[in-house]
Parts: sequence; C-alpha cells; structure tokens
Amino acid sequence: RLVLCPIRHDLTRERRQERPNGTRRYRLAFIFLPAIIRGDIFSSVSLYLPFVFGYLLRRCVRQCSAIFEATDDVYCTLKISHSQYMGWVWKAVFELAVVLTFLVVCHFMKAETRILVNFFIAGFVCPMIRAALKAPHRGPLIKGRPLWDETWGELVVQIFIILGLVLSWLYQGMDQLFLGFLFLLAIPQLQDRLWWKPEKHGYLVLVVLACCLPFFSVGIVSRFFPSYLSIFPKFYLKILCVLSNVQPLVKDYYAVLGLSRDADMKTIRRVFRAMSLELHPDKVGDDPVAAERFNQVREASDALTKQRAAYDKAIENVELNDMAPRCEAFMIMMYFWILHSLIDWVQVEDAIIAMKKQLREYILQDRKLDTNSIGIEPEVECRKVLKSYCDKEDVELPSLPARAYTTGGREDIERMRELLTGCGVELKPYIEVNGIVSHLHQEFVLLTDLAFNEADGGTGISSTEDFYVGWEITVDGKDINTGKAAKETRKVVSYRAARRVVTIDSPLGFDAEPGKTKFVLKKGRDEVKGMLGYHVYGHSNQVMSLDEGQENQKYQWSLSKETNYYTGHKFELYNGETYIGWQRVHEYLPARKMVILKGPMALMGDEKPEAGKTRYKMFPDQIIPQNNATPFINREDPPE
Repeated sequence: RLVLCPIRHDLTRERRQERPNGTRRYRLAFIFLPAIIRGDIFSSVSLYLPFVFGYLLRRCVRQCSAIFEATDDVYCTLKISHSQYMGWVWKAVFELAVVLTFLVVCHFMKAETRILVNFFIAGFVCPMIRAALKAPHRGPLIKGRPLWDETWGELVVQIFIILGLVLSWLYQGMDQLFLGFLFLLAIPQLQDRLWWKPEKHGYLVLVVLACCLPFFSVGIVSRFFPSYLSIFPKFYLKILCVLSNVQPLVKDYYAVLGLSRDADMKTIRRVFRAMSLELHPDKVGDDPVAAERFNQVREASDALTKQRAAYDKAIENVELNDMAPRCEAFMIMMYFWILHSLIDWVQVEDAIIAMKKQLREYILQDRKLDTNSIGIEPEVECRKVLKSYCDKEDVELPSLPARAYTTGGREDIERMRELLTGCGVELKPYIEVNGIVSHLHQEFVLLTDLAFNEADGGTGISSTEDFYVGWEITVDGKDINTGKAAKETRKVVSYRAARRVVTIDSPLGFDAEPGKTKFVLKKGRDEVKGMLGYHVYGHSNQVMSLDEGQENQKYQWSLSKETNYYTGHKFELYNGETYIGWQRVHEYLPARKMVILKGPMALMGDEKPEAGKTRYKMFPDQIIPQNNATPFINREDPPE
C-alpha cells in the first residue's frame, strides 16, 4: 500500500521564491485521476491519508516556524509583544492538536497508518530541525572553497537522512521505512538541488532506473502481469533478496524437523513424537534453550500436519513472495519520481521562456545594461544593436534565473556574446584582468571640528588635493573587536580634499572606532590633530593598488585608463591556487591603478591578502547592473 509521491513538504523560503507557482493542481491530478477513472476513490481511503496528513503537517510547521523566528534576534527585526507571541504559541498548539486528532480518527477507523511515520519525519521533523538550527555552517576549505555552505539545520537533516537510509536498510531491508527515507527525504533533496538543471535530473533518474531495473521489472510484472511471475528464476530472486537485505518471512519447517520436502505424513508424526519426548519440559526442566526448541518443533508439526498444502505452496517460491510486494512498491514510487521529474522539466522550461521574454522586454525598453561586459561600445551603440537583435519575438536569449536581484551571471554574458557573434556582430574581447596586488591600503575620513592645521595658516584641514601626500599619520585609539588600545603610524599616499579622505600605504591592522579615535598628521614641524570620522570604505582590505594585468589575447587583459571602468565588476583574490575571497568594485582610479571595493573582502578562510604576492582576477558577471541594491556611481568630488 506504499503509494506515495515525493511531495516537498519542507522547502526553504528562498527555494519557494525561485520556483514558478501553480504546480500542485497538475501533481494532484496525476495522483487522484487514476482512482477516479477506476471508480474506487472512496474505497481507497488509506491511499489518500498521507496527502491530508501532509497538508496538516505543513500548517503546523508554518505556525511553529513563526515562533522560532519570533525568538531569533537575527530573523526578528521588530519587537514582538508578549500577547502577540502567546497568540502564535496557542495557534501552534491548536495545529498540533488537529494533527493528533487526525491520528486518533485514523486509529479508530482502522486505516493503514504505518506510512504516516515517514510523512511525519519528512513533513514535521526535518522542517522543524531546519527552523530551529538556522546558524550558518561552512565546511572545510579545499583551495579556499568550502565543501559545503549550509545552515546547521540543513547539515543535521542531511546526516539524519543518510543515517536513516543505512539503519532502515539494515533493520528491515528494502521495505516501508527505507523507501520512505529514500523517496520522501533523499530524492526531494536531490530534486531541490537540481531544480534548474532538468537535464542532469533526467540523467540521474535514468541512472537510478538502470541500476534498479531488476527490482523495477519484478514490480511491473507483479502489478500488471501477476500470472507471469513464474518466469523469474529462483537464483535471480535470491540475488534480489541479498541486495535488498530481505530475509524470508516463511520459516523452513522441514529443516526444523530435519526432514526432506518429500517426507510422508507418518514420517513427520514419528519424528515430531521423538523430538517432543526428547525436548519436553518434564524431561529437560527449566532449560530455556530446550523450551524454545520444543516450541519450534511443535509449530513446525502443526504447519506440516494441519496446513501442509498451503505451506508447501508458500515455501515453493518464498523469495518471490517476499520480493514481489516490495518491488511493486518500489516501482510505484519510481513511477512518481519519473512523473514529477518530467513535470519539473516542463515547468523549468516554461520559467526559462518567461525569463527570456522578460529580458527581451527589458532590452526593448532601453534600460540599463553592462555594455562593457557584452563588448560593444559606446553604450548607445550597444543598446541599438541589442534592440535590433530583439526585434523578433522568437529570438534566442540567455535565461536569468530568479534571484534577489536578477542580474545574470558570467555564463549568461558568454551566452549573449555567443548569440551576437553568431549574427555577425563584432565584439571586443571579454574583460578579464589577472595580475598581482601591489599594495594594500586603507582610507579614513578626517573630522574637521576638532582639527587645527598650523601649516595652512590656522584655517583648518587643507582643501588642496593631495596636500598631505607623503605626510605621516598616527592613529591612536581602541580596537573595536578586542577593546585593546592600539597605536599605529602609516604614510599618506592620497588625499581627497573635498571629502577629507586620506589613503594610507598599508592597513592599520585593527578596526578604529569612528568619533573616538585620534589622529595626528605630521610632516616636519607641521602637525594636524583631530578625530577619525565614519567612512563606508574604511575597512581593511577594501582599497588596493594593482599591477598591470598579465597578457592574454583571449581577454581584455590590460588595465583600462577610463575612470570607474570596472565599477560593478567582480574582484577575486588568490594566494597561489587557493581562493581567498571576493567583493565588487565600487570605484576604479586609473591614475593610481587603484580599486575601492563596495565592502570588506568576503574572506573564505583564515588566509589574508598580501601585497606583492596575492593574485587578483577582475571580470564582469552581470548583464543587468544591480541598480536597486548598489547603483553604479560616478564618484566625483562634490563642490564645497
């Protein structure tokens, strides 16, 4: 009766947002339509109990997850009142009571409820583990890249699934519990990860089907052609029993009595009488082994004397009797997996078509594009070429999977360039600059209300560009991270007068607290004192000077002389072959070959960038700029 489908009870919120809606009706139609056609939809109540149970569990999980989010400082952005919190708690208790009531009703109806255990694990236990353990966890690094980057809850669920598969197979072989872990937990995990890769998902289904074809074949014959089950040889079925860890349920009573299968009734009675006299409790006393052996002999005698014909028929092919229902259940669940993979494939193709249509409309509306990455300059000419290319409705375009910001990726840029090249459009080489980070810098904002500049006639901080280049700056304050006092001296390499921003030759090595950290600018007898202000781009490893790129005829490898040419491009760092981290370029200053990143480097491990050693890679990976998040800014000094 194991008729299930891999319903995704516990999809994360992000994955739900990535998927197209309106899919449940089609899936439910494929589930219930065969029963409606046969006319036994009301007689097969046990078949539909899991789907009702799954719906109730989803409601319960949704309410319980709200409680976890309300008590989590990271996910709870608003202060929740006690009355509102208790309201959520009582709603969760009510949903739990509904689930328990449903189970009680199923028990009194004497419905088949064994499979509900699997649905409870898949629909309640695993989602609640994910909701309770939301802290991120990154696996060990291989060349700077983590083996996994999940939450603790996701990691615990995956370990739970693996242990469940192993233990259930050892406990009862390929039976209800094992198939539940496989098709309700393990396979949906794979489906989620391969959602946007339907071809790979299809190949996976074919590989599993090919490996399990012996079980699948027995299941098909058992379900649709039971009269032909005898065609399977005994050794074939024995091999399947070994592979599925199935022990025969029918005991060999002939072996218990030490008889051959052609023994007549007189021989059976004579042997039973002799063994029962030898093992009788009055003779052996309280020996538990002899008592157990006596019960086995009596059970064997009853089966061979009272029901011998039925027993001989059952033992004639015990492997077939054990494997046929298991293989049939496996076949049905494989059918649902194949069916849902095909439905997923169609839905993904529909979503891709819709995304291509949205990109075409975006281009035709003459909206912002990263023309540098496409390879057509100036921007006006690039937009003209793209609009001409998109005039036809059935034009081929890259698909941009839905994300928080739909920007596309490097593969989408390469696909667009390939399509344009196929139409005869001449493109510049793809932009990718590889080189060495020559210097690491750090920027600070100088507060003016406390500063007094004797070298500038007592009028305050200088308003002359690069006035303080070559001066020494001493920073004295506390490290925000450790709370310890720190004092460092560095050399000024750049000064932006309009914003009073100084750039030093190397990072301080600690995070200075804005508004409380003192600075002293000094050159000879000239001295400026004040406080450091808040600066968005003041983190360590956020400002760098670059050596010229390494020559590569495949790419635009040399550094551009155009200001902010690389704004928005991805900036990656490597120590040898080890990946250190990445960030996006906020500003590019060609005169100094300097990049200012949008934030501190997103480091993957403990390795830090080193001037003169660390290698950088800078390239575009967005067709559509992230205007909504961090718009392209031509950062010029505002007038005073």
